[in-house]
Amino acid sequence: MSLCHLQRLHCIISLGIMLGLVLIPQTAAAQIGAIGGSFGGGAGDDMYHRGPVLTESGYVLDKGQLTLGTYFIYGELKDTSVDYIPIFDDYGFPYAYIRGDDEVTLTSTQMTVSAFYGLTEKLTVGGYLYPMLNYDIDHDITFSYQGASIDTSTSESISGFGDLKLYSKYQLWKQELGRTRVALFGLITLPTGDDEVGIEGTIWTAGIAGSHRRGRWNLHGDASVSIPSDENYDTSLSFDASAVYAVGAKVGLSGEVLASVSDGETYLDISPGLRFKAAPNIFVSGALVVNLQSPELSAFDYQAFLGLDLLF
Repeated sequence: MSLCHLQRLHCIISLGIMLGLVLIPQTAAAQIGAIGGSFGGGAGDDMYHRGPVLTESGYVLDKGQLTLGTYFIYGELKDTSVDYIPIFDDYGFPYAYIRGDDEVTLTSTQMTVSAFYGLTEKLTVGGYLYPMLNYDIDHDITFSYQGASIDTSTSESISGFGDLKLYSKYQLWKQELGRTRVALFGLITLPTGDDEVGIEGTIWTAGIAGSHRRGRWNLHGDASVSIPSDENYDTSLSFDASAVYAVGAKVGLSGEVLASVSDGETYLDISPGLRFKAAPNIFVSGALVVNLQSPELSAFDYQAFLGLDLLF
């Protein structure tokens, strides 16, 4: 997806809105989309805290097992743009330019709700949606001309109901003792959200995930491809890896690396996280996603995840 071609002062002011609509799908879709997959991180109450928070795992839910969850996501992203506004003479020809430096801060607040069910011993199905999406965009703009400068600021806000995602995962292979597992997963993102915050067209995602358990350590990884039906979006490849260390029978500490490639550009994030068994069948999860590389975001821009899962 590309940013709008900046046109005069109006487009400088509106850049933040476009930034919100562009950066969120490109940089956060993989991480947010992986939440649903990690719900099957442990087949059973005694293993659930060993699953990753964001990376897909090779586990599926047991037959008849149900999970209900909700996640709150807060993020702060920054970007800086520069444009030149022409000054025209009486004949309509530009004779000078005013420089405009726009520092944009995008603050996002999101909520997801989800449900996943073990349809068979090998197949988990479910879905989740975003009942709340809110983006606040703040601009600090400096206009410069012939040594003089003027500072100004403005704010925009976008909110609405997000899209619906349908999810499935199939246990392709499982070691006899269950320590190593491989699964195929699929995700369909439907454009059911409000126009201001939803996508255009449908996005089809398919991938493979694997998990291995050795003592207190649990290793997870996935690779997937996302293909959009709308030409304004680019096909992307994602590669994620997670190491989870079980601290006793209730806490799992995770470290994750989240990478994706889209339109020749590479996105790279790291994410420390944890999952805590607060009560029988009740789990609290948290993660902090920090940007390391992105063609659009500033270094160390972040998103924070906090979630509650109920396992039945």
